[in-house]
Amino acid sequence: MTTTIEEDSQLWTCNETELLEIIRREGVGRLRRGLDKGLLVSIAGGYSEPLPEHFSSTNYTRKKLQEHIWAQIERLRHQLPGCTGVCTQYNCTDGRHGLCFLPNEVSVS
Repeated sequence: MTTTIEEDSQLWTCNETELLEIIRREGVGRLRRGLDKGLLVSIAGGYSEPLPEHFSSTNYTRKKLQEHIWAQIERLRHQLPGCTGVCTQYNCTDGRHGLCFLPNEVSVS
């Protein structure tokens, strides 16, 4: 059961995408879609911690891609316009991340 404080009414007005972004910006990581709204409000409000099964499947690939980029940052910098190379925090969509990860999958894995 998830506990939340009633004063977090602002969080309850947020939709799923907004809650996921709030949680990501708090440094928790990327959670998967389809989680219970009460759970998302609880995590965003700081009342509970996410379990491993709550995280997006791209967390692992983002971490591996980030390691790959930073190991070769001088060579790859020109291929990353507007990207910080910090895949675990940068606000790429999962689709954009996939386009970046797939060509590097063999090198990253």
